[in-house]
Amino acid sequence: MKRKVIIGFCVIMVALSACSYREFEDSIKTLKENDLEDNIENTVKVSEDVENGDEQIVYSIGDTIVYRTKDMEIEEEVEQYQYTLNQVQVADNIHDLGLQIDDFLRRKMIAENGDIEDNLRIVTIDATVKNLQNTNPSATLQVENFIGSQLDIEDPNGPFFLEAVYFSEHAPFELNNGSDYYYFSLDFGEELDITVGWLVPSEMIENESLYYAIGTTSMELQFFELDFK
Repeated sequence: MKRKVIIGFCVIMVALSACSYREFEDSIKTLKENDLEDNIENTVKVSEDVENGDEQIVYSIGDTIVYRTKDMEIEEEVEQYQYTLNQVQVADNIHDLGLQIDDFLRRKMIAENGDIEDNLRIVTIDATVKNLQNTNPSATLQVENFIGSQLDIEDPNGPFFLEAVYFSEHAPFELNNGSDYYYFSLDFGEELDITVGWLVPSEMIENESLYYAIGTTSMELQFFELDFK
């Protein structure tokens, strides 16, 4: 099974409840298992200056991001997959969004009635994924599952992200003890509607813009800006 290599990413795991956002953030930033040991400065930027020649990297609801990688054999970029962002939702109870707790990867912060702990909210995105890998007719893909604020993404020691706790098309939990949760199959040229969700500190939603990251390495990231208005 093909797996992404995400270099230098850091993940903020939602594991504490009785603390402010900054306490929450400072206490539970953890390195991804593939994080480099060397002290490499973070070069990821969410800001852009398209008018002065910067390539567009930030998109909005209704837009489509096409992810490309360079094929070293033909020395050209080839299309891999695309995401179209359809909708963004926020709620205090997962049932308000039609979600069931049994489909969540992490459930400790969610009560049996679907309520989420006071300092957290559920943020979901609805997107359409299309497989563009014409060299691999039946591909196994990993859903894009990171969001973050500009401050955390551009942190000199980052980038830092929140990892999704919900994926509508997740693999069965009994498959590899749940380690394949984020994987799904999609034939070449086919599209799939998906929902991805995160438990996000309320203070973060109220005070900062959030960005949904598309890409496999820190040098290739593009973003959807999540608009909660």
